[in-house]
Amino acid sequence: MKEDCGPLGDEVWESIRCFPKRVGELANLISGPYENGPFPLVHVDFGHNNIVVDSEYNILGVIDWENAISAPWGMVEYPLTVRATPVPMDASWNYKSDGSPTDIDLIEKHKDRQEYLQAVIDAEKELGLSSELSKVLSNIQIRDVAAAMKLFGVDGKMGWYSRVLDTLEDAASC
Repeated sequence: MKEDCGPLGDEVWESIRCFPKRVGELANLISGPYENGPFPLVHVDFGHNNIVVDSEYNILGVIDWENAISAPWGMVEYPLTVRATPVPMDASWNYKSDGSPTDIDLIEKHKDRQEYLQAVIDAEKELGLSSELSKVLSNIQIRDVAAAMKLFGVDGKMGWYSRVLDTLEDAASC
């Protein structure tokens, strides 16, 4: 792994190695306002490919629940089609100094996220539901930690995991 990352190998390795311990140390910051149940059922492979619809696009059901978990709200993330590597742990050249993406695919994905978030907000209002989902999806630091935890534990992606936790700590100290 260190060889694959070239001159950044030591830094990436240390970030990955320390991530589980730091998550444990920062558990209170991660759970924050979302520590009280009832907790949602989290579908870890939620995407359009696991939604069954009829010919008029009415949702008939959701499939592929074998790895679903009941988890704190802080573990909820966007559907697969609009997920992206959290900005702090991604390669710096993928973003401008203001944090906006440079790559056309990332630009589109970030736009799609905003549209998805607005659809969630609209549905919560229309259906008279709690706004917990939109609050979690709006909280960049908590959402990034959830994405990093999935990338670490399930996907095994290399990256600067500790940077996501640094951002969380920085936001909490403000």
